[in-house]
Amino acid sequence: MTGPVDSAAAPQPGGLRILLAEDHEINRKVAVLQLEKRGHRVSVATTGRQALERLACDVFDLVLMDITMPEMDGLQATREIRAGNVPGCPRDIPVVALTAHALVGDRERFLAAGMDGYLAKPIQTHELAKIIRQVLPGRAAPPSTGDAPFPGPALAFDQAFQQRHFRNDPAFLQDLLTLYREDLAQKVAECEQALTAGDLPAIAKAAHTLAGASATVGAVAVREAAVRLSEVARAAADPALVREYATALRMAAELTLARLSDAANEASGGTP
Repeated sequence: MTGPVDSAAAPQPGGLRILLAEDHEINRKVAVLQLEKRGHRVSVATTGRQALERLACDVFDLVLMDITMPEMDGLQATREIRAGNVPGCPRDIPVVALTAHALVGDRERFLAAGMDGYLAKPIQTHELAKIIRQVLPGRAAPPSTGDAPFPGPALAFDQAFQQRHFRNDPAFLQDLLTLYREDLAQKVAECEQALTAGDLPAIAKAAHTLAGASATVGAVAVREAAVRLSEVARAAADPALVREYATALRMAAELTLARLSDAANEASGGTP
């Protein structure tokens, strides 16, 4: 697997020292790539507890905190920071939530935990610049490259999105797509197993994670289906409705898996 995971390179003018707390490998790798391309220096943590350990050992300007992580989730980790339970870490360090999609009430939950705002995955340049201006007034952000908001679903993959983010590193994209193929099959299987067991929280968790990974690689059809399934499962909707959305996710996954080989071949060809 190629691509950066952590970097000690000196930041460009305007760059920040950022701690990225994200447990999902695809999301983590792409976030680091996007942040480093904008001149930021990034360290990573894969659990909330590890994030606190990093904060106790190093100095950061900003924390990007995934909400759902093992050992300790992003909300609890933020509460520990705000309570002054992390030696050497300022209680008021800016903490921004990372989420695949924000549901009704999520913003209030994030703020109640002490977070300063949230970013949708994958990180977009204009949204990152906006949140930096919000939580770190006076800190210049690296120049925008004209990213547009994430598009609505149309085909299995949004190739324009892939070209915009990965045109300079097609091999990295192909590695991500290979990893995504495995993750997609695994998460759909987890959703179906949880559906059989009637475990709505497990369905919501697997679908939410899949939505984030799908957004990261531009798999728009699966992302949309996963977001909807996560929402109805979290709302404890009628079982027939949950089954309907689970079926929609499976169909989107089948479409995407059928197109994945072609997408990977196009990425490896490095078309402009």
